[in-house]
Amino acid sequence: MISLKKENELNDRKNRMWFYFNNKSIFKKESKMSDYKLDGDYLRDRRGIKIGRIDGKYIRDGKSSIVGRIDGKYIRDSRSIKIADFDGIDIRDKRGVKIGTIDDVQKSIDGVGGISLVALWILFVK
Repeated sequence: MISLKKENELNDRKNRMWFYFNNKSIFKKESKMSDYKLDGDYLRDRRGIKIGRIDGKYIRDGKSSIVGRIDGKYIRDSRSIKIADFDGIDIRDKRGVKIGTIDDVQKSIDGVGGISLVALWILFVK
């Protein structure tokens, strides 16, 4: 027969082992790699393939065709139709409905934030 003190020690040890094996994520720092990266002026996917680039106020795709442009706080497509605006925090579509924030963009694309990053996100990622 096991004494009550020994039984409590065994239960404590079992509980600690259970907690360790079932909660490994609190001990290990989890980091998710972004799917895209802004490398200078080029937007590249995870494999390093060029998806698009920033050419002054114009946004070009991988084949150098103009797909959009930045007009102040507005993002326009290749036919100069407004597709979104960005006020520094929120991204809204042409009707004014919020479609995301700068945090959503930075989760998808590694790079310095701003309207150019948002324009690339709207035109290529979203």
